[in-house]
Amino acid sequence: MLLFALGMAGIADAAPVRRALIVGVSDYDALPARSAGGAGPFDLEGPRNDVPRMLRAARDLGVPDAEITLLANGAGADARARAPTRAAIMGALEDLAARSGNGDQVLVYFSGHGSQSPDLDGDEDDGLDEILLPSDIGPWQDSVQMVDNAITDDEFGAAVQKIRDRGAYLWVVVDSCHSGTALRGGPLPARADIEIKGIPAAALKVPQARMQGARAPAARARPAAGSLDGGGAADGGVVAFYAAVAEEAAIAGPQQLPDGTNTPTLSLLTYAITEALASGQARTYRDLYLQVQGQYDALGRLAPQPAFDGEFERVLFGHERVPPRRWGVRREGAGLLAEGGQLDGLHEGTLLAIRDARQPTGAPLAYAKVAQAGPSSATLVGAAHAGAAAAAAEGLYPGLAYLAETVAPGVPFAVRVGRPADGDAAPVAAQLRDALARLEADAAAQDAALVFVPAGQPADVYLRAGPDRVWLADQAEGFDRTGRQQPPSLDVAPGSDAGALAQALRGRLVAFARGQRLLGVMRALETQAPASLSTSVAIDRGSRRPEGQACAGVARLPPAGARTLDQATAEDGGVLKLRHCDTVYVTVENTGQVTLDMTPLYFDRDFGISYLENGQLDGIRLRPGQSRTYIAPIQTADVASGRRMPLGLEQLVVIAVPQASDQARPASYAYLAQAGASPPSRAAGEATPLDRVLDQAGFGEGAARSASVGQQGGAGALRFGWMVAAD
Repeated sequence: MLLFALGMAGIADAAPVRRALIVGVSDYDALPARSAGGAGPFDLEGPRNDVPRMLRAARDLGVPDAEITLLANGAGADARARAPTRAAIMGALEDLAARSGNGDQVLVYFSGHGSQSPDLDGDEDDGLDEILLPSDIGPWQDSVQMVDNAITDDEFGAAVQKIRDRGAYLWVVVDSCHSGTALRGGPLPARADIEIKGIPAAALKVPQARMQGARAPAARARPAAGSLDGGGAADGGVVAFYAAVAEEAAIAGPQQLPDGTNTPTLSLLTYAITEALASGQARTYRDLYLQVQGQYDALGRLAPQPAFDGEFERVLFGHERVPPRRWGVRREGAGLLAEGGQLDGLHEGTLLAIRDARQPTGAPLAYAKVAQAGPSSATLVGAAHAGAAAAAAEGLYPGLAYLAETVAPGVPFAVRVGRPADGDAAPVAAQLRDALARLEADAAAQDAALVFVPAGQPADVYLRAGPDRVWLADQAEGFDRTGRQQPPSLDVAPGSDAGALAQALRGRLVAFARGQRLLGVMRALETQAPASLSTSVAIDRGSRRPEGQACAGVARLPPAGARTLDQATAEDGGVLKLRHCDTVYVTVENTGQVTLDMTPLYFDRDFGISYLENGQLDGIRLRPGQSRTYIAPIQTADVASGRRMPLGLEQLVVIAVPQASDQARPASYAYLAQAGASPPSRAAGEATPLDRVLDQAGFGEGAARSASVGQQGGAGALRFGWMVAAD
């Protein structure tokens, strides 16, 4: 990961000029190609598919074609693109500095390989420079003590600093890594379709002795401002998004779409950014990074941890309101067809406003929802919204051009369950297949949004049989089957009753589906969190104990030795890792003038949902000026039973609902944490839109396969996540 601290530039009152440098390096001239074997292969598929998505995103953000510099190679590269050599990249950065002025908005994007080489000027804490690898990269050169044609973090930092010096505001996206080869949840699975976007220094012929000498402990100066090495968060002149923290792998591969199909090979960070932009819900850089983090989190263990730097409250790319993404719509027979699909952020349930293409800013002619979305197209049905009847969409004429823009994003509710292979001969495999047959036959007892898919197809959870258990894994193969990183599982005695297994399996799958759907809604609600909520997070590690020991009582407030979130994350190398008997304190303060009702829910790795305020099921009311501390004790083992709990990503979510009157009944969603519960009874017309969407997500009300999550009367959510690890 590249880290940097760059200065702040003032933003002019005049409309900014928007510019972009988009670099995608797929083919490396002097390194083994994908088909050549050897130490590689080092050619990449991801960048060649990333570039068109970022090009489209830049245009959607208002960058005219004349202000886009495109450096890319590989099959299918844009005809306007020039080779992404060192000279071309550095020259393009110089050109941006020469042409940019005060208040301009500049995107600098790089997708390709990264690596490390020995630091030459002593400004690196670890003795190593991070380097970006252009297409004409060569091996280490003893004469200059550098990797031939590499771009060091110092050089890159100085080049973008010149742009900042002209008063331009920078958004830098670095979709590469330098040395990461592991994922946050364990070793990288052996999958041929996953690309690692980093090259080991040894493959670049950097002498091992030179690397070891560079890493030797030494007194290092703090990195200077203007470098890409870190030394503090960027102070406002730049916002930066990185594909992975240090020592983790930036990855590319087919990204799974809600309908079970896959995209072409895409880099994860680029896919997450472009999906978030396409949703139309990001107004600030904070909105954007929250949605990007949500995309990473949805992948669970398979995803690395992204990193972000900068002043995130800035409006995205200088827009007070990000221009809405628009799609062409035409009438086809009795229905409507949108010229965009899941690859463009259109999912089932997305609510769209439809306008005459000749009057794109006029009042909507009708509203429609996405009924079915393919990778690049979607069928629409009329929807009632904002006083317009659903039948209004029937008045659109064949042969006329219409435009659609997102009013509310769609959250897919269908959860795909991967069946085991028919030839699986594990001891309990036959019992698992029998249990699955019973589940699928009993449609009435099955969560209607559970979709069982054959082995070999992408899924949200994969059922795999072991000697004495059934795993519910987040990847088909390559997961830990013996150690502490095992996924959640069901114990199964050989020869036990298949009916009992079917019942137990159904309970686990329904719990998994509920958690997935609810977290999807929470991610959509994140960008709507009330601005009046101020939060702080403290981590207490003073009571940490071995897994074999019970945890002590928890203090009501953070003890004096607790670490801030930033401190604890830095101590863990960029990814917060909590262990047995650690405690998290999340303090939320209402700094506004409106009363807020709060519901704190904890989503654990074992598909459980816990309510963090025992005894107050009617809701937590936070009046203006009040604060509340929510406590999440971390346990990785049940000492009484001897059971060790699954490890991995866990999340704390706080739902916040504004109340116009103190006399209103408190809004509480504590019932979502009660296993087997039903949604509460409500009088006719009493349920709010938020009530309905959470009931659909939590209980499959109406067998919904998707939902629209638009503005929910000012309601929003706060979300915090961390990795739970073993001793």
